Amino acid sequence: MMLNADTNKAIHLSAKRWIKERCYMSDVLREWIEKATGDFRTATRELAAVSEPNYDAVCFHSQQCIEKLLKAALIKANVRPPKTHDLAELGRRLNEVNPAWHAEERDLIWLTKGAAEFRYPGDAADREKLNSASSSAQSYVTF
Repeated sequence: MMLNADTNKAIHLSAKRWIKERCYMSDVLREWIEKATGDFRTATRELAAVSEPNYDAVCFHSQQCIEKLLKAALIKANVRPPKTHDLAELGRRLNEVNPAWHAEERDLIWLTKGAAEFRYPGDAADREKLNSASSSAQSYVTF
């Protein structure tokens, strides 16, 4: 999937669902979701930038958003999330407690790798990499 307007709408609707449930959330869970929402907003703003968008930052904040949402889902399932940035590992752990949840592991691996590698000299994200790498957060935040 591509990071596009439909993805943004799905993520926004999913975030609204989370926010609607806020009154039933613990303070810890609420904080994880608020932090994820901040990362999502940052990635979205940067992706929409007309002048000199920083695609490296889009990758980083997209990974951070998904990481925090996966950890929030684990917390909601009464599982203490591991101290890792590895989205594939978090996805496997979430699938253990919620078999209905699934994400393409290759996408999670790409996001984890891209978020780290693009932050340093030697490689950089560009619009083409974002669109071709199935970096859509849609299926990851609508669980």
